[in-house]
Amino acid sequence: MPNMIQIKVIVKGRVQGVFYRAHTQKQADRLGVKGYVKNLPDGSVEAVFEGDPKSVSQMV
Repeated sequence: MPNMIQIKVIVKGRVQGVFYRAHTQKQADRLGVKGYVKNLPDGSVEAVFEGDPKSVSQMV
């Protein structure tokens, strides 16, 4: 099994209503990264990325 990592990040600032989740999904698909992105009640966004270290680091 290949070396895989998982990270969780919280993104703050203007990230809701600007297609951040859609853009992130497109990038993740391109890099073969799995995970999710969700809006939080305080206006920030939580993202979890899982995949090979190089691809995950490109998501951050």
